[in-house]
Amino acid sequence: MKSLKTISGILMLILILSIAGCQKDPVQGPKGDTGATGAQGTQGNANVHWTTFTVNPSDWVYDGTLHSSLVTLSVSGITTDIINSGAVLVYMLTSSGVYAQLPATIYPQNWYSESFDVYTAVGTLQIRVSDSDLSQPGTFSSPITFKAIVISSALLNSNPNLDLNSYAKVKTVLNLED
Repeated sequence: MKSLKTISGILMLILILSIAGCQKDPVQGPKGDTGATGAQGTQGNANVHWTTFTVNPSDWVYDGTLHSSLVTLSVSGITTDIINSGAVLVYMLTSSGVYAQLPATIYPQNWYSESFDVYTAVGTLQIRVSDSDLSQPGTFSSPITFKAIVISSALLNSNPNLDLNSYAKVKTVLNLED
């Protein structure tokens, strides 16, 4: 009889634990209204990177071998792939507040010119200024602002009619900010 009581007790315990372990699913309340839609963000583009540099007069270094004053700037977006099949556009902010694409030649006098040229390498770009008479270029009296835009080949191919000479058009098509 003792074993029957033990077995009955064990079965009763299992039954109680089984019932206690059961739980109803939580009741789901009614669905609420949809919240307000947030403002649309600016369309991003992983195929274009841009940066703005301000070059102070003291940043320029004269290279007598090249007969040029130069400044080297770090641009992490310039990769081997960009050099081989993309584009690096460099614009200089003029005194009239307009960006002009480099290379560019400025004629301070009708018999004399200054040329701004751009050279690129992985991770850097170099801006060189040379005078038409091959003398050392004069020093700049104020900072100059440059904008470098790095564009992948995919983006160039998808915009075959983009006028790369016009900063305004490039800015509009690529959604660039000043």
